[in-house]
Amino acid sequence: ADVNGDGKIIVGYISKNLTDPFHGPINAHAEETFEALVADGTIDEWTGVLDGQTLPDVQINCAQDCITRGCDFVFIAPAEA
Repeated sequence: ADVNGDGKIIVGYISKNLTDPFHGPINAHAEETFEALVADGTIDEWTGVLDGQTLPDVQINCAQDCITRGCDFVFIAPAEA
């Protein structure tokens, strides 16, 4: 759904990090899934995998970037509980 009413569906994805062997496959699957959703027209665009660098402050900055980009939904793998 177009949550913010701008006429587009934009999804944000914030990863815990890009280097952790556990999160690598998760990030790859997210990339495949969101690219497929763009290709079939379910969503208009997505942010790509944003690197949280396992730092809460960096993830907050990524979340603020998602807000600036007008994301309707944001998926996040948190750096900390």
